[in-house]
Parts: sequence; structure tokens; C-alpha cells
Amino acid sequence: MTLQSDELGRLACAQFFPPNAVFNAERQTDGSVRVEQVSRAPSQLIAPVLTGEGFLMVPAKLESNEIAAAIRADRDAAK
Repeated sequence: MTLQSDELGRLACAQFFPPNAVFNAERQTDGSVRVEQVSRAPSQLIAPVLTGEGFLMVPAKLESNEIAAAIRADRDAAK
């Protein structure tokens, strides 16, 4: 199958690229492009809380080192 990109460099093929899927693309030394679908673990969602003053707050205190570790783990899992 031959695909042609549009003026913004996008490819569309529902057979190969399902909607809302995440892909990792790498250019190879021979000029070809290798595209792999990345399976991602579901993220933990924290529901915000609306205060009496109208502010949205996170119900738990988040430490910067915990956030950095989570980002690092997600980045390493994608490799």
C-alpha cells in the first residue's frame, strides 16, 4: 500500500492507524520510517476539588520528586 501525506505532513489510514492510538516513529538509516504502536498503561486520575472560594485544588499533596519519577518511568516505558 502506498500512502501520500497531506500539506501538513499527516498520513491517514484507518486500517493501520486506529483513532486515538499512540505511535512511536523512527527514521531508519536507509531512509525508511518505522512506526510502532505504543501500548500505554492507564493513568491514575485525581479528581480536583472545588473550594468555597472557587479554586480547584488537588485533594492530595503531590511531591515534585514523585511527579518527576512518574514522568521518568513513563518515558522509560515508552522506549
